[in-house]
Amino acid sequence: MKAAVEAEADYGTYVMAHVYTPGCIKRAASCGGKSLEHAQIMDEETAMLVRDSGAFVDPCPQFTEEEMRWSHIGKYSDYPEVWCGKRGKPGITSDELARRTDLTTELLIKYKIPLLFGTDMMIFYPDYEPRAPLDLTEYGKRFGSLQALRAAIGNVNDLIKLTTYQNPYPDGKIYKNTVSLP
Repeated sequence: MKAAVEAEADYGTYVMAHVYTPGCIKRAASCGGKSLEHAQIMDEETAMLVRDSGAFVDPCPQFTEEEMRWSHIGKYSDYPEVWCGKRGKPGITSDELARRTDLTTELLIKYKIPLLFGTDMMIFYPDYEPRAPLDLTEYGKRFGSLQALRAAIGNVNDLIKLTTYQNPYPDGKIYKNTVSLP
């Protein structure tokens, strides 16, 4: 993973890691991964390491009761094993995942880890676009309206700046901060 991070830096960009468990999150952050997708099963030690690494987290907290039900009855019913980290081994229950996601939310807020707005819900809903506002609403419920907006526009701009000479928006800003925010 360190080699991948170094190669991407040489190419003028960064590594995004698709992670769930503390071990995976720690490994990615320790090696220099800058965008950690999901990271829904975080603990205190991991949160501190992520904060200190300067990584962004896209927690994808769209897992409402409806999505959780769908993941267990739909064709993606193997997700609990994926969340556990090892296929074929007993996964965590949807109740446990919800509890851990709530704990992760608390840790992301406590350690002021920069959030990104993203979703995987197009997996569950092929015609996803009408649901997107609901996901931003879920971010707002979890992190507050200001942090939800920062995740959707401000922090994404900061992440894209890490692409240096590969930046797809070299002549302009995605987000213009016109007011001083706390």
